[in-house]
Amino acid sequence: HYPRYLEALHLRLERLLRDPTRDQARLLEVQPYARALQRASERLGRHHPKVEQLRWLIEEWRVSLYAQELKTAEPVSAKRLAKMVETIGV
Repeated sequence: HYPRYLEALHLRLERLLRDPTRDQARLLEVQPYARALQRASERLGRHHPKVEQLRWLIEEWRVSLYAQELKTAEPVSAKRLAKMVETIGV
């Protein structure tokens, strides 16, 4: 999935130059889950299967937020992320 993630990053950077306010709003949507990932990594270890699953789901969500036209590898939403964070207990 790395080529798709790199393309999503490229699109994000292009769009950031045009509309930094919109990029900031999307970043604020991702931050709570990124923090939860950090807490889960500290508590369970970076290579715990649930931590890795959360990490990649966050990456897919970033693709959906910043480069929707690239599509995601699996369905992802804030609700799905919140449920996973709750399951992990962080």
